[in-house]
Amino acid sequence: MKVQDTILIVEDDLLNLEIISEGLKDKGFDIIKAKNGIEALRILENTDKEIKVIILDWMMPEMSGVDLLGLLKEDEAFKHIPVIIQTAKTQPSSIVQGMDSGAYQYLTKPFEEEVLHSMVRSAIAEYNRFQVASRKTE
Repeated sequence: MKVQDTILIVEDDLLNLEIISEGLKDKGFDIIKAKNGIEALRILENTDKEIKVIILDWMMPEMSGVDLLGLLKEDEAFKHIPVIIQTAKTQPSSIVQGMDSGAYQYLTKPFEEEVLHSMVRSAIAEYNRFQVASRKTE
């Protein structure tokens, strides 16, 4: 049996969280859900699963997606997990800020499901390439 790739979805809007998670479950991914950045950090620190991609909403209470992204990119344990920022912020300055903060991809809402799936597949391939390369240098 093929092991499913695990994706962490961090989204405070419960309807969006369900839509994204169901769409990715239907594509065969294992999904972990978090409703905010603080919950996402707890999950990352305590899960036994290998999370290969994080889909992160920008605008959330308690901790913004960009703030969480900054914390992840500073942490050796998480900095190599590709993060797809999804947001309604379409201004060029926001896109630059998201990418400069370490996002792997920047997805603006509303988005087509197939575009998200393509980004996820690309991010998983990037994660896997990094894992192979890091094993070669050990």
